[in-house]
Amino acid sequence: MPFTRPHDLLSLEQLATQIRQQQAPIRLGEKTRAALSGLLRHPKNTALLSITELAQQLDVNASTLTRLAKRLGFSGFAEFQRLFRDSISPPNPTFYSHQASRQLQHWGSSALFSSAADTTQQRLEQLATENINNIQHSITALSPPHLAAAAQAIASAKRVRIHGVRQYSALAQFMAYGLSLIRSDVARLDACSLGLAEGLAQLEPKDVLISASVSPYTQEVLIIHEHARQAQLTTISLTDHAASPLAINTDYAFLIPYHSSFFSNSISAYFVLAEGLLNQVAWELGSSALEAIHKREQLIAALNIETHL
Repeated sequence: MPFTRPHDLLSLEQLATQIRQQQAPIRLGEKTRAALSGLLRHPKNTALLSITELAQQLDVNASTLTRLAKRLGFSGFAEFQRLFRDSISPPNPTFYSHQASRQLQHWGSSALFSSAADTTQQRLEQLATENINNIQHSITALSPPHLAAAAQAIASAKRVRIHGVRQYSALAQFMAYGLSLIRSDVARLDACSLGLAEGLAQLEPKDVLISASVSPYTQEVLIIHEHARQAQLTTISLTDHAASPLAINTDYAFLIPYHSSFFSNSISAYFVLAEGLLNQVAWELGSSALEAIHKREQLIAALNIETHL
């Protein structure tokens, strides 16, 4: 199997998962695997501390970290560390226009050699392939016990709230609707537009807050997430990589790539992960989930909401 050096933090996390599962084209010793896991658990430290300081924290020799970097395809630890530094660099303030202009330039040059119909088909096929890759990468990096534990937390909590704004408000609405089919007391955090403070005030320790945001992160989501942690809520995050502010300090983080030729953040893989999480919650709830769905069906029929032609 050919080996490609990780190009960003997400691809490094995916490789680390494959190494643990013995599905990677390279092998690492137990001590080196533990060092890699330690570096990934604290990406900001890895980005900012010296190799000596990191070695002391991980209880290994600095030479172990150098060998790890070279084993992963880097020229040395400095180049390996740059991958972490790039992941915590300040966000691009022109992210969306940069995405759009990059794709317009790419497809503008491609159109010189293709018909309009061919180029349209290629754009769609490329976008579909990129989304499929995002879904596959997120599943590869997923820990099934981690997913099951998060689903159990959602199933057993007294209240569940979902917080996502801007593009991810659609994801929050989708998850709130799906969960409301199988259990009670589920809503978006600001479902009635009464305010975020009022939404948080309704929650108690061990209630669940699900948050979603990716780079460039929405400040509101990060602030609410931090208040939820202080209030001892169980936090579940859908975000992009281990250096995300939502991933660093949370109970359950799910890391999902979003890069594609779409002019904004690609969100398809997030919906697939959300469906998987909701399915797992239904499994955890068992017969009570089925009873909740039956009750919803009876109300839909009584209110004549649906039509079947």
